[in-house]
Amino acid sequence: MLVEGNMEMSELLEDLKALRELLTSPEKWCQGFLQKENSFCLLGAVCEVTSARPDRRVYVKQALNAQLPYYSIIDWNDSEFRKHGDVLALIDRTIEVWSEISLKERSIVEKLDEESLIEVLVEKRIKERVLEDA
Repeated sequence: MLVEGNMEMSELLEDLKALRELLTSPEKWCQGFLQKENSFCLLGAVCEVTSARPDRRVYVKQALNAQLPYYSIIDWNDSEFRKHGDVLALIDRTIEVWSEISLKERSIVEKLDEESLIEVLVEKRIKERVLEDA
């Protein structure tokens, strides 16, 4: 299922989970720098996990920003009141939201597929009856 453009929902979730894994340890998170030695700010971590596919970066940033109504992830990450646990909570919440959206979309697609199958079977049965009557 597409998020936007050519990015699959599964790819977005994959990137968000990789982001969570990268920043799991407090020592891997920093503020004020994209990267400082072996630690990353939230945006720096997004860049790191999408380095092989930079076209996916914008979608990961948008997914995170959607959970922050008044901030960009840069300003939010660099707030003097921000803690490592807040960053992980944001990522977890974003994963949860997109997982829920993915499940709902899958359910809709499955229902549509089921309805399409029923339509095909009904049409087939109608054609069989027409041929029988002929």
